[in-house]
Amino acid sequence: PGPLEFIWDPIDMLQDATILDPMTQNLEQTTLFTFLATDNSSMCYDQDTITIVVEGGPLEILDFTSQPDTICIGESSVLNIDIVGGSGVYDTDWTSAPNSFNYQGEQTSHTVSPTETTTYSVLVTDGFANLPMVSLKVVVLPQIEVLENPKDTLIEVNQTAVFKAEGSNLISYQWQESTDNALSWTDLTDNLIYSGINTNQLTISNANIDMNTNLYRCEMLGKCDPIVSDDALLTIISSPTFSGHMDDVEICQNESFSINCSFENFSKLDSFNIIYNYDPSFLEFLSIDNIH
Repeated sequence: PGPLEFIWDPIDMLQDATILDPMTQNLEQTTLFTFLATDNSSMCYDQDTITIVVEGGPLEILDFTSQPDTICIGESSVLNIDIVGGSGVYDTDWTSAPNSFNYQGEQTSHTVSPTETTTYSVLVTDGFANLPMVSLKVVVLPQIEVLENPKDTLIEVNQTAVFKAEGSNLISYQWQESTDNALSWTDLTDNLIYSGINTNQLTISNANIDMNTNLYRCEMLGKCDPIVSDDALLTIISSPTFSGHMDDVEICQNESFSINCSFENFSKLDSFNIIYNYDPSFLEFLSIDNIH
């Protein structure tokens, strides 16, 4: 007839051991519970037992990785979180900063392709316990950028030519040469003619006429894909020459005579001057005309 009294044991494994249907504390091992019910009016009692089997051990994260953890723009990294213990049914809540990736569900592995360095974070629960948030960073390396391209250069035979290039986010330079109008390229090495082949400035010393119309470019190398500069043309000309000749001549007043002149290896003739030394008592200079 009651009143009834309820006692559960072990008391410390329950939130309230005096009610009919108590909630257990978080269990980390298999536990036997004893239930005692007493009728306080008749002092009759009865008891029973129940065993709660705990499998898998405590919920924990064994590993949280990104492979690889450093990428270039356009590449991918695989994020993977390794969870053990708990109920065996896991829910993961993924976020990122900057906010480019979000996911909630049972999947524990993702392939991501961030365009900038990004921190990925994940919360894990098995429906009973929640683990603290864990985070990792995927570093995105910037691509190499060409800041300055080499320029076409004109020199005379045996003079020095200098080509210059500039880039950012790189580790080293490699100058290259093409002798077949850019159909193929060859890496240069330092020698008596070429110097600075691994710097931003290539120097060509004592250039010979066989190098005329060769092309030069700079390959910029870094942790990401290499980039090449525009190519530049080397034009080599022979030293200019001039010759002028005339025979002794006798003419009458107001008559004309010619001086034969020739020019070789001029890329551009800016001006032309002839200097005469004469005796004014015999010759009066009037003008120069018909120059071709």
